[in-house]
Amino acid sequence: MLSAAKLRWESSDFYRHGRMGQKQDGVDIWGHDEERHIGIQCKNTVGGISLGVIQAELESAEAFAPKLDRLYIATTAKRDAALQKAVRELSDQRHRGGKFRVNILFWDDVFQDLAKDDDVFFKHYPQFGGGVDLVKVHDRKLFEELTKLLTSDADPELDYDHPEYRPVRVTG
Repeated sequence: MLSAAKLRWESSDFYRHGRMGQKQDGVDIWGHDEERHIGIQCKNTVGGISLGVIQAELESAEAFAPKLDRLYIATTAKRDAALQKAVRELSDQRHRGGKFRVNILFWDDVFQDLAKDDDVFFKHYPQFGGGVDLVKVHDRKLFEELTKLLTSDADPELDYDHPEYRPVRVTG
């Protein structure tokens, strides 16, 4: 989620808060965009997340210092329209009461944030085969150059079969 937050808010000013086993005041990641102090609470809740869980995390995050402007609950759950509506209403109610707003990010949102940058995405998901294998690209270019050298562009004076002499012409 840290990488996704940096991409979402186009800021390297996001950090993990504490470590497992430490009191975190309802915030796993914190940082700043241009104007706001943002907290993110990560929930591994593939089966779904309840409004009660969100409210409990809000209460914990009230103790975070300095005071947050916004708290995002990031969940591995699928998007849920009814929960989104409830969170929007809760956020408006909190804002009217002078408290920080709350939003929810579902796994689809986090995934889309990661997909904004190929290097970041493939760092987290190398199984999708995204990163360019520079060794393969280099080998392919060498093979193409060698093929060209040994066919139409070959110099008839050179002994290309000699094991110690493998000329490669560099182009471009």
